[in-house]
Amino acid sequence: MIRLTILTSLAFMLSACAGMMQEEKSLEEVEQQTFTYDYQVAGADRQELWRRARNYFDATLDDRQSEFEIENQEAGTLTGRGLASWRIAREYCSAEYHIRFQSQDEAARLELQLIEDITPFRECSGFGWPSKDAEDVIVSHFNDLSAGLEEALRED
Repeated sequence: MIRLTILTSLAFMLSACAGMMQEEKSLEEVEQQTFTYDYQVAGADRQELWRRARNYFDATLDDRQSEFEIENQEAGTLTGRGLASWRIAREYCSAEYHIRFQSQDEAARLELQLIEDITPFRECSGFGWPSKDAEDVIVSHFNDLSAGLEEALRED
């Protein structure tokens, strides 16, 4: 009886571990890597849209979540990296993504592109792409970021 209990417990633990394992995906297997959002803002020039976007990113993304390497107000561009996080069991995992913002008179574009290889953070190193559930969390993060940016761009 003890032997059966031990074997059952062991089988349960192995199945739980297997359920947490992620399938490795190649670049071609990932459904979508780049997310593009376009905005139309009547009456706003390139520099004003850039300023509104920069202020929005400053207020929304903290230093641990983003880093802008290129900030060119004259050209209307912001380029950097962001960090999206999700949970696996009790641990947090993160994936980096490129942030590219470009403004023109009365128009702007935000492009967010996932970078292959999950950022080593606690127990999550060694995975290539996030799982399907994690991708859903990341896409939701991207959509929320875009919706907030659109609102900020339209403010007077």
